[in-house]
Amino acid sequence: MQILEATCTAGVVSANGGIVPSCQILGEGGSSSGYLVIGDEKFFYLPKTTPDVKSFLTQIETLCDKIGALCDSIKAITVTCSAPASPSSPPINSTVFSVAKTEITAIKTNLSTLKGNLK
Repeated sequence: MQILEATCTAGVVSANGGIVPSCQILGEGGSSSGYLVIGDEKFFYLPKTTPDVKSFLTQIETLCDKIGALCDSIKAITVTCSAPASPSSPPINSTVFSVAKTEITAIKTNLSTLKGNLK
């Protein structure tokens, strides 16, 4: 049995600079790095999942930080009214919420991409 570093892109496994024909991919596909296992004239590709899990957890940590900062901003909301019982203006710190929404949307996009790439 032999084990080599390999990559898989669009269902095509490559190792040592060449394409590995008739290689059975043991995963859900997608682009990844992993290992080519050669045994009894059969080829198997095993994707590495640890980098994906690490990236996923990093994205979740970042999301938690953004949500925590958003909560701090919500606690600091200050609105002004021109007179008692009249409608208030938007919060003075309203731009913080727009920025937070943009950042959280970007994290969601990263998580969706990662989900699609998970093996």
